[in-house]
Amino acid sequence: MDIRAPCRIALAALLAFAPRPAAAQPSDEWPAAKAQQMFLEAGQAYDQGRLADAVEAYETLRGRGLRFQELFFNLGNAYFRQGDLGRAIVNYRRAWVLNPGDPDTRANLRYALQTAGVPEPALRGTQRFLFRASRETWRWIAVGAWWLAAGLAGAYLWSRSRPAWMAKLAVALLAVMLVAAWGALAWDRLCRAPEIVVEGKGHEALFAPLAGSTAHFALPEGSIGRVVEHSGNWIRIASGGQEGWIQAEHGLPVCYWLVENSLFSHD
Repeated sequence: MDIRAPCRIALAALLAFAPRPAAAQPSDEWPAAKAQQMFLEAGQAYDQGRLADAVEAYETLRGRGLRFQELFFNLGNAYFRQGDLGRAIVNYRRAWVLNPGDPDTRANLRYALQTAGVPEPALRGTQRFLFRASRETWRWIAVGAWWLAAGLAGAYLWSRSRPAWMAKLAVALLAVMLVAAWGALAWDRLCRAPEIVVEGKGHEALFAPLAGSTAHFALPEGSIGRVVEHSGNWIRIASGGQEGWIQAEHGLPVCYWLVENSLFSHD
């Protein structure tokens, strides 16, 4: 039986449904040189103790759509030195999302959380493995594994001998692709809930989304929670094994670039 036709169809399907890497983040028509110069000037302002100038420059870059680990890490440092623990923690958390393997980011995030007196969200089960690499890293691994599998399928199709190792390697690559896709989806679930950091001191989670409702539990500045519901300008968050309502204006979304919710337009 000639299996070349079915193989060609399978190969065509493999190529047609190949995953693509994420599109580049928007530059907002800013020249790269200008952004780089502002980033360097912000670092100089930070080193000279001009923290307000450093924060303003970093926030301008962030507002222009730039997202990279060093930007959020430096912004977190500047806010921390200003004593703004909520914004320090949310930016350290953003830096961790983009590069979870960076030891300085992990150390500064833990120190800021300890200073605020709030726990770090625990990683459960497979999250300990999947969150060793970033969402974008998993996406690139999935893309690479897919295209390598497609190349092997093409080589196998045109090979006369059709060695068994090619088929085994293609299967292994597809398994890698599935794991990588699982990792990217795990990050999507983490970021799209969304995860928020409490800004400001003296907040309490309430039993109901009403001003004057009974307080349920305290939410120290810098507390990390996950939004599970919203009603008007109120959000119900899960934090530390408890759930309660706070006004949305007191929450800073971690993965704001993935959050499609006007409640958080203040950040």
